[in-house]
Amino acid sequence: MEIRFPLFVRAKDSGEIYKFGSIYELQHEVEEIDIENKEYEAWDSAGIPVEMKAQKPIWLKLSAMVQGKGSNELLSAVEQFGQSVGLKFSEPLTISSIEHAVDEARAELERQLQAKRPLRRLIAGLRRK
Repeated sequence: MEIRFPLFVRAKDSGEIYKFGSIYELQHEVEEIDIENKEYEAWDSAGIPVEMKAQKPIWLKLSAMVQGKGSNELLSAVEQFGQSVGLKFSEPLTISSIEHAVDEARAELERQLQAKRPLRRLIAGLRRK
């Protein structure tokens, strides 16, 4: 079974979901030790669970898993990620809307992180006075 990109990867510890357009992008962002420790869950663009393994000489191997809840699991993960950053999606998520939903949640998370930076807090405080 062929894996279709983008690949959606959830960090188990934080629930954050990342989107990767290729295996090369993924290899640059994750660490081998984290893959070995199974710190991520992954799905392809069709919602099929993807197993990530460390191997040699190319250190990352992806393979589609035939078992698992598949798209429902991905939809639930994206819904939870959205809720964690304060988003309520206006329509029920579908496989075709997942990519946009992940982009929207990541943008909201980035906006929140930017707002928390010290210089931004200082400027916001000065504006209130």
